[in-house]
Amino acid sequence: MSISGFFPAELSDFEYLMYRDDSPQYPMAFCLQTPLSGQFDRESFELALRSALDRHPLLQATVTSRWNRCHWSHHQITELPLDWDLSSDALPPKPVQIMISKEPGIKLWVRKSGDEFLVVWQFHHACCDGIGSLQFIGDVFAHYGIETAEEDQAAPKLQDLNTELLKQRGDLISTGSGVTSSSLSLRTLVRRFRRLVGRTTMPLASPPREPETDSRPLMLTHHLDRTTFKLLNRIASKHDVNLNSLLLREMFLTLRDWNKTYHGLKKNQWIRLGMPLSMRMPQHRGIPACNMVSMMFFPRKADDCDDVDDLLQGIQKQTIKTLHNRLGNLLLAAIRRIRKVPGLLTLLLHSNRPFTTAILANVGEVRKHLGGHFPHIKGRCIAGNIIIEHVDGVAPIRPGTRLAVSVGVYRRELIINTNCDQNHLSHTHSQQLIALFVSRLEALTKNVTQSGDLNRDSPLPNDRS
Repeated sequence: MSISGFFPAELSDFEYLMYRDDSPQYPMAFCLQTPLSGQFDRESFELALRSALDRHPLLQATVTSRWNRCHWSHHQITELPLDWDLSSDALPPKPVQIMISKEPGIKLWVRKSGDEFLVVWQFHHACCDGIGSLQFIGDVFAHYGIETAEEDQAAPKLQDLNTELLKQRGDLISTGSGVTSSSLSLRTLVRRFRRLVGRTTMPLASPPREPETDSRPLMLTHHLDRTTFKLLNRIASKHDVNLNSLLLREMFLTLRDWNKTYHGLKKNQWIRLGMPLSMRMPQHRGIPACNMVSMMFFPRKADDCDDVDDLLQGIQKQTIKTLHNRLGNLLLAAIRRIRKVPGLLTLLLHSNRPFTTAILANVGEVRKHLGGHFPHIKGRCIAGNIIIEHVDGVAPIRPGTRLAVSVGVYRRELIINTNCDQNHLSHTHSQQLIALFVSRLEALTKNVTQSGDLNRDSPLPNDRS
């Protein structure tokens, strides 16, 4: 199916949620940045960008809204949404709200940063999720690498894409028990949704702040070296959990300690972490950039954080149950039901109650999600005459959710990126908050011998404060 043959296409339930949740103060758009070393060529990059756009329909589309129905319409990009300025006085990239009803949901900036080039990518979340954005970025660099590789140099290989698969992007996935998601009862959806909106969620404390004069970076970034990353995996394995559960546990403790310091812990409030959940299955291999994602929620009271071992095991059990039973379908099925009641979704989105205290997104191994197959050196992808030194990105935030943390693995390091609500957290306090989370992770590894196996009888380093 050609790219134009895909249109018009009705928005999926998650796309509709991202479209309706967009606002000037809290745009549903997210950024990634890729520092590059080598000889970066503008003409070859523009050719690569056009070639990749022609393979991803939703990045050449706008939303047409009529009454309660919204469709994607083809919007051929004639002038690339690219701001290329390598001068020493170039203005830093300044992402703004993307008006998805008038323009496609992608923008790029290229700047010079010391000896490296920096490409900043902005995507509207209605067009694609984090994995979809990595897929597209990899597709661009694969095209670029093929264009610029020397005759005796290994070039990247393009991913095989099938536009026809985009028709499945809004389908609910069968559960582990074989029951299709469409059979989820209204009673089950209502019960689960009442838990989400009925429990009072603790907002992240907003300390007193001084006026800021300097502009903020797009995101706060920390890279934990490969030794620390390896030790964290070893600690998780020793306690029969995955690394993601360990990261969630430490985030709960970070949020608890932060609010205890700056705001106090109120009774009957829940710390709720939201985690994006990929809905991609083997049958979706080759689907172009899009949203194949839902959310899972981890609610815990502050007292639940006192026993850190029970907290860790509870997170792991909930994760296994969610994945096995495809409970990510619940949110998507609830949105589908809510869409049928005009105005209900808007009413819920505009309420002042936060749905989550914070977001923790884990994309895992970044290279696995980059569209294309790249030669690499020390974990860094090679694309012709450039090397992709890092891939950093972070999820957007919405009203009430004042912190989004995205983690991933690249060049055998654990990348931690943070996006804080500028209306509630100063740059200084944002740095302190992420430093608190990072210091907790680093403290876990101090009692682990780097050269030997973790003592099976030794307790997991923890904080029982």
